[in-house]
Amino acid sequence: MAQVNHGASAGDQMNHDASAVDQAMHAALPNWYAAFQKTFGLSFLILCSAYLMGKLATLGWVADLQTPFGPHGWGWFNAAGVILFFLGGVTIAGIALTCSVSFVRAVTVRPRQPILALFTLLGMVVFFGIEVWASLSERSTYLVATPADKAVLAAFGIHGTPPISPTVLVVSLMFPLGTLYFGFVQQGRIRTTAADLADEAAAYDRRILRAKKQAQLRVVRARGLVGAARAAVDAARQDGSADGEMGDTSQSDTADFP
Repeated sequence: MAQVNHGASAGDQMNHDASAVDQAMHAALPNWYAAFQKTFGLSFLILCSAYLMGKLATLGWVADLQTPFGPHGWGWFNAAGVILFFLGGVTIAGIALTCSVSFVRAVTVRPRQPILALFTLLGMVVFFGIEVWASLSERSTYLVATPADKAVLAAFGIHGTPPISPTVLVVSLMFPLGTLYFGFVQQGRIRTTAADLADEAAAYDRRILRAKKQAQLRVVRARGLVGAARAAVDAARQDGSADGEMGDTSQSDTADFP
């Protein structure tokens, strides 16, 4: 019964914190848009990143991704490779978000895990860079410099049309950054599962068992000290009685021989 109470109280506290975070985050938005963003926001961001990563993974496998059929098409073997590589790229999307969530837990939840924090931070940076590069690779092919781009570049002394304009850079950062920050600010929405409650209850049980063992150890030590003290007192008493008997015996001997 104690286990259930501990787990339930912790779960209620986490759910209360999660609702408070949601209310603070979406208080300034209209209700319909806040509900849409909370329900579908992260899903659409992940889908956009998944499409970019999937297409990046298929580059170089066939000569032209736009012509799968015809005399110069992919062929069955290359078509299977395109599908597999696309699905592999899709699975990479969201790893940066997962690493960010694990990184936050590793540095905030006790006991802290510095090795896991370092590993997840490295993964977050690497896969975030891969997502940005995928977006740059796709968008720089067709997106040309706008008048706003040329004005910004001219302010920095750069003239002409660069291969990567400020607009391309901003658009390429939009979805990876949106996914990453959406995951960071939604940390309070992590749901408390039955496994989490079981782990927390087990941790409480370990603490209680450790406290009981320590109390028993203190009692045993105290009993040992008391027993040692009693033994010392008894030994002292025995020594005193032995000395008294020896004194009486010596007196009787002197009385027999005047």
